[in-house]
Amino acid sequence: MTIAQYFHKVKSICREISDLDPTAAIVESRIKRISIHGLRPEYRGFVAAVQGKPTQPSLVEFENLLADQEAMVKQMGGVSLKGEEEALYTNKSKGNFKQHVGGGSKRYGDKRKVIKEKEVLG
Repeated sequence: MTIAQYFHKVKSICREISDLDPTAAIVESRIKRISIHGLRPEYRGFVAAVQGKPTQPSLVEFENLLADQEAMVKQMGGVSLKGEEEALYTNKSKGNFKQHVGGGSKRYGDKRKVIKEKEVLG
């Protein structure tokens, strides 16, 4: 279910409750809390960031922010983070490209690896 579908469903249910019992009308702030409570876990961090802002968005603004977040997550669906850093670097004087893998510093922790690469590449 998309964010738009989810908010439509929540608003419809709240509207039905209000129609059945006008004294139990559900205000916008309550609809927002209900919506937040029912969101999928992957939105918790985003919701926490929005709630930490000094001025809170209206229900419509909040829905739009979540829809934008949903679109961004879908767009980045193929992107994944690796456990290790990986980079290519070059020796400018020779034009050789080398691959450096790992979180260590080339300067301190990976001297043996670089020396070995130089021996292999000649």
